[in-house]
Amino acid sequence: MEKYFFYTLLIIIAAGCSPRIMTHDASVNFLSAVDGTITLRAIGEGSNKNSVASAQQKVITALLFRGIPESPEKFPLIGTSEGEEKAKHPEYFNSLYDGQRYKSFISSTIPTTSVYRESGSRKTAFDIKVNVNALRSDLEANKIIRKFGY
Repeated sequence: MEKYFFYTLLIIIAAGCSPRIMTHDASVNFLSAVDGTITLRAIGEGSNKNSVASAQQKVITALLFRGIPESPEKFPLIGTSEGEEKAKHPEYFNSLYDGQRYKSFISSTIPTTSVYRESGSRKTAFDIKVNVNALRSDLEANKIIRKFGY
């Protein structure tokens, strides 16, 4: 009897120790993936125009530095040290975010909720489709990441 209890307890503990990859920002969630594109739901904050940009930037940041759990993009495209990578390649990231190049990788942005207030700020949910293959190719072309196997 004690043996069974011990083995059951061991199995429960081992199952609880399995690695899990979590996004730092819970406002980005996986919806679907088809042929090199991924559709994510993200919460944007601010006025209508700012809300769209906020959601789109959250999606790009999650793909680059955090990965998306339960999706084909579980692991970040670049790595988890966001500050280091941005310091190594400031021109690229200034162009990507401030120059709004991230928009060239986004196929569609569809609002899924009307504006609502939470914690004193205005928020809206969007379904955002990103061409991950194009984003990865751009990172390789700009020598931010290496091509697989080279």
